[in-house]
Amino acid sequence: MSKPPSNFEACKKHVLRYLSGTINRGIKYNTNSNVPLKLIGYCDASWGDNHENRRSTSGYIFFLNGGPISWASYLQTTVALSTVESEVMALTEAIKEAIYIPEALVDHPTSHRRTKHIEIRREFIKFHIGHETVKIERVSTKDQLGDILTKPLRQDIHNYLVQMILHG
Repeated sequence: MSKPPSNFEACKKHVLRYLSGTINRGIKYNTNSNVPLKLIGYCDASWGDNHENRRSTSGYIFFLNGGPISWASYLQTTVALSTVESEVMALTEAIKEAIYIPEALVDHPTSHRRTKHIEIRREFIKFHIGHETVKIERVSTKDQLGDILTKPLRQDIHNYLVQMILHG
């Protein structure tokens, strides 16, 4: 980096402090071959939280046999006009990932082409719920692992969610 930003040293120290404080953390997977593979996912959206352009943040995390295998946190590509629309956009991307993961495990990659309209997304969601490709369950706010990917959290909530991710 030829000209690092003015806060570069402070950021570097923060990262190093974080890494030294989390050195004993690790991801654990159930390796019992008698247990069938179980994929569980969480997703969330934080509606209009970007103050510059009012786009929402989406996030998801998927676990396979107890350990996280796929996660993302990203700014949605369009401005959602309601909380519901923001959540539908997040859920659509999470379902696409839920479909992609098993295919990737057997080496049959799927296209991640994005759709444009909320109705297409809604129909996509309805189709996969109706065909039981995915199962949607309500998760209490306290246990919403997607929050760690979509919004700033108090330290105690962040630590609780990290423990949930690492140890179930």
